[in-house]
Amino acid sequence: MSSRATVATEQVVEEVAHVIAAKGNAVDAAVAAVFAAAAVHPSVLLGPVHLLLVGQGIGHRAIDGRSLQPGRRARRPRGFVDAASIPPAARVASPRLPGALLLALAMHGKCTPGQVLGPARDLAKGSARGGVLAHLERRGAPGLLDAAIWDALARAAGPLEGGLLTQADLADARPDTTPCALTREGADTFAHLPWVADDREAAGESRIVIASDRAGTVALAAYEVHAHGVHVPDLDLVAPLQATPVCRGTPRVAPGTPCASWAALAVREKEGVVEIALGGPRQPLAALLRAVGAHPFVSPPGSVALLLSRRGAQVARGGPSPAHPENA
Repeated sequence: MSSRATVATEQVVEEVAHVIAAKGNAVDAAVAAVFAAAAVHPSVLLGPVHLLLVGQGIGHRAIDGRSLQPGRRARRPRGFVDAASIPPAARVASPRLPGALLLALAMHGKCTPGQVLGPARDLAKGSARGGVLAHLERRGAPGLLDAAIWDALARAAGPLEGGLLTQADLADARPDTTPCALTREGADTFAHLPWVADDREAAGESRIVIASDRAGTVALAAYEVHAHGVHVPDLDLVAPLQATPVCRGTPRVAPGTPCASWAALAVREKEGVVEIALGGPRQPLAALLRAVGAHPFVSPPGSVALLLSRRGAQVARGGPSPAHPENA
């Protein structure tokens, strides 16, 4: 029998995942947890998210919520001459996190947007950030284009501040859903994200949430917390510095190109049953697969994992041995 269990890098995020997992499924829990992180950290909502979903009726599915290079339907900028002249707004990207989370919920969740966003609204109650989350609950990701939100974003990161962000960027910032990449080794099958990280440095710190349910579905999500960004005071948000500024003498990054973002997420299956779901800090794909494929499994430093079996679920938190069992 499959088990219901949750684990996350952050305690408040894990607590929300645990509550929602009891009401819905693993996808509901992961989506609610990332929205909770967005309530706690001002930089999460306008940053990236990666989702890896495995289960009956889902198969092996990845949802790409990386932020996109801005500048769609905008006049080509002349380009900055040197790094010192680049304003922070020029590094603000077009966010896909709200759309990616709500897409996962619509495709594979059981709960309503109100149910999964409820804990996040409670965490951000009384703040402008809470108002943004409530607006997304009512309007979905297109709500970012509504005047109350777009005008605040434009004032902080639009052309007058040296930014490239346009309404067309937000309108076209639809998340991508695609089959996971699968690697087979003997009786084991490994599912991981199909997009390969490049050499550009990701500015944020990756955080993880993993949930499983009794139907055998496992959902992994990675989001980022950024120490620096452009403050959007009217929304109580921070826009992470992810985009590549247009500089003279350097090829322009095309609008719509995914910005640098790392997510180490992987699942190990045997005969179609998930045994281990692992998420952790930045590492090469080969190292990630070695870690999730190790027998016996040892959770790498900085990672979190669920170990699933007929006896229940165990949580591992980046140490030499699994922590407490969580049977449900």
